[in-house]
Amino acid sequence: MNSKVIVVVTVVLAILAAGLLVGITNPPFLHKEPGLNMPGEEAQETAAPQEEEHKTESVLVTLDNYDWSKGLPSWDVLNNTAMNLTRLELDFLKGAVSAGLFYSGPTDSINESQLQENLAMKNRIGANVYEARLSFVYRNGRFQPPGPEGESTDVFLRSVMTDGLLAKKAGLAVNLALGFFPENGFQSVEELRKALDAWENVVADVAVLAEKYKFEYFNPCGELDHVLRVDSGLRLPEETIVEILNEYYPKYFSAARKVFNGKLVTQLGDVFEALKDSILSYDLSDVDMVGMLVGDKISWFDEERFRNDMMKKIEIMRTLCEKNNNTWYVSEVWFYDDKPVTQEKLQKQADCFKTLFSIIKSVNSSVTKGPYGVMIMNWNLREEEIFADIINKPAEKVVAEFFSSGHVEHGTSEGELQEGTVPLYPGAVSTWFPEQDWSDMGIPSEASRKAYTVAASMEKILEWYDNQMTGWSLMKNETSSDPERGTSMGYHLYKSGENAVIIFVMKDQDMPENQVVLGIASGSWLTLQGFDPFSVQGETSGEEVFSEFYDYPELGEGPVTFKICPLDFDDFSSIEPLGNINPEGGHTFPSDHGGFMFANPDAYPPSYVVRAPADGIIVEIHWRRNQWPQESGFSGEYDDYKIVIAHTSTFISYLDHVSKLDEAILEKAGTLEVGMNRVEIPVKAGDVLGLAGGRPKTQMGMDWGVYDRNITHFVHPEKYFRMAHAAHFLTYCSEDLRAKLAERVQRTVPPVEGEFDFDQPGKLVGNWFLEGIDESDPLSEWDKHLSFVYYMYEPNSIRIGVGGTLNIKAAVYAVQGNTPDPADVTVDAGKVVYWLYGAPEMGADYAQKATLIVQMVTDEKIKVEAFDGWIENPDFTENAVYYTR
Repeated sequence: MNSKVIVVVTVVLAILAAGLLVGITNPPFLHKEPGLNMPGEEAQETAAPQEEEHKTESVLVTLDNYDWSKGLPSWDVLNNTAMNLTRLELDFLKGAVSAGLFYSGPTDSINESQLQENLAMKNRIGANVYEARLSFVYRNGRFQPPGPEGESTDVFLRSVMTDGLLAKKAGLAVNLALGFFPENGFQSVEELRKALDAWENVVADVAVLAEKYKFEYFNPCGELDHVLRVDSGLRLPEETIVEILNEYYPKYFSAARKVFNGKLVTQLGDVFEALKDSILSYDLSDVDMVGMLVGDKISWFDEERFRNDMMKKIEIMRTLCEKNNNTWYVSEVWFYDDKPVTQEKLQKQADCFKTLFSIIKSVNSSVTKGPYGVMIMNWNLREEEIFADIINKPAEKVVAEFFSSGHVEHGTSEGELQEGTVPLYPGAVSTWFPEQDWSDMGIPSEASRKAYTVAASMEKILEWYDNQMTGWSLMKNETSSDPERGTSMGYHLYKSGENAVIIFVMKDQDMPENQVVLGIASGSWLTLQGFDPFSVQGETSGEEVFSEFYDYPELGEGPVTFKICPLDFDDFSSIEPLGNINPEGGHTFPSDHGGFMFANPDAYPPSYVVRAPADGIIVEIHWRRNQWPQESGFSGEYDDYKIVIAHTSTFISYLDHVSKLDEAILEKAGTLEVGMNRVEIPVKAGDVLGLAGGRPKTQMGMDWGVYDRNITHFVHPEKYFRMAHAAHFLTYCSEDLRAKLAERVQRTVPPVEGEFDFDQPGKLVGNWFLEGIDESDPLSEWDKHLSFVYYMYEPNSIRIGVGGTLNIKAAVYAVQGNTPDPADVTVDAGKVVYWLYGAPEMGADYAQKATLIVQMVTDEKIKVEAFDGWIENPDFTENAVYYTR
């Protein structure tokens, strides 16, 4: 038996007295216990004498006025105490496992000083949650309280419930941890399954108690992974362990959910890198929080090894919780050693906690999905052969300081100072940024480093910081872009005394058009003065080069014919044509791709199978991690993939907004990083690429784009990268497939595929770029775009897409009177006035009105100004700006 099990057994042995045995072959065991008052149930045992006394007293007896000299309280006293209890809401769990309720027998007096010491964790270390453990032993085919044969289940239950209710009365939340372990392992898988089947009844009945006493948290199955992997003694293969866990986890959680309205949690005892694949296969979607055990034997502790292992554990938990849409916490911290206790061991125990807490403080819990709590094992339990308690030891002070340090990551509000000196750009949302990328840019781990996503242009952000960083000297600033890869970056390096701050903004075509990454790093000038991110750009091997088109002679040239639809016909309701305009979503210019609208866009999880439309080679996988919108009901981030396939050397298609990659694709792709990944994965028409959907309120469909080098669009195609060669997929479908798909296209006016290139030389109609835009990557700065085009479903209706530079809301506008037609406006027309209102198809407020005046100065330059509301006889002011083709 390992040391951890010894502790659990010791705790419970100290709690129990002799009594009734309950077997797993009986009906749900709590229904046979006295005093529980289940509906339709009679008490099965005669109440103890002191219980009858409680019932005849005129004063309602609760734990507040209970006489502890009478021994363990009855169910009546506990139920009286539970009247009018409510649950606490916690953002972060802070607590420790206590010694529990100690007593000599059911009628012996209780040691009240022990109870007070248990609850002292609230004031001494700032705890807000108390863990009450209900750990059974599987012995001789029965679930029994730990200890010798004959221990009473009733006494065991009342002791643990009393312990929890005392914590509730003291103002602590309670986590009821229910679990079991076999005393001598299992003889066979059949015996294991017999026990697991019976445990569902135990869960259902204990959940009734957890709800009745308004406990905040309930773990219905302890460390089931460790029970299967170690305590069972069966040496089960990993695939069998995963299979059993995924069979019984949902059963136990479902049984608890039927009656328990608090938060369900569970604990993983075996979170190790070697078990990563197994862990990430667990179905834990029905729990609110997943706990993990961390710790070490104090004399074995190595800080560097522990830090590395801990970061690996955090990444595993992040991935697991993103998959299951929940969060995680450190449910047990276990720093122990053999007795005798020495000052050296005590100080090292404190140092172990310091290391753990420094790691927790270094991560952004909103990005890593946790931790949202830390539970210490243990508070005041004194062991015979080992020690792990922290009361009255140096570690107690370390824990208290951490619990009171405000370590929880809530994000930074608008205008709040970052690191006390650096303000955060309005609307910035915390995000994850790869450690390797920080390192490649020369920003070491000792610097304070944060990353965010922002819906603004690089220029606006950097300009904003120049205005905000008063008292700081701008020492260096630079911008760079790579149009072939669709990336751009700019940074400012500031200095004040011996301190330095780096502000950088990054953009690549893998990101949504209206988003960039904002990075903020602060530290000493000596640490950050050598920052030079561009020295590492472009240093990729030949096989990692990104290109507009890819030269694969074996694939030939020219377009291919699509005979396979990437989605099953039952999985989508309609097909979108070219030409969608949505400046708020980054589409100030009409969109260059078609797409599918999902049959059920609010369904979760992802379930729509995505297939390759034709033979080819996957050449790029773009991996995005986007924030769930509040209205989705989810929090944190979700994965979003774009798969680019070279079908020939001159013809590419892509599928965007794939929610999950198929395992076969992941295996062949190797290690992927957030951003654009250059890969070479041959595929055949119909091969499964992944799953789409499962992104409620954020992704309504999947894009299917096509690039054909034989086609060229726009007056200046050099500004548009691949977009200059875009087309709708319908054009390349076989006759049979095209006929079926055309029935789903909502546009009825020829061409049904839609249009996105409206440029005409010397005419106002089409796309325009703000003068001075970064010519190396003009598409990325969507807020500097302006378009005079037409509605995708009614091509006679004028639409004006305003990206945000003008003094009106970034939006798509309709034109009052639908005139003048921008295709008729030339230099000769002079100043032209458009009275605008919110486009009806966007659900815009019709009261949202604006006036826009425009004049073609030359065939390739226009002067523009906009005003809120409708204005008579408007004229240009000093606020007018210029756009070019």
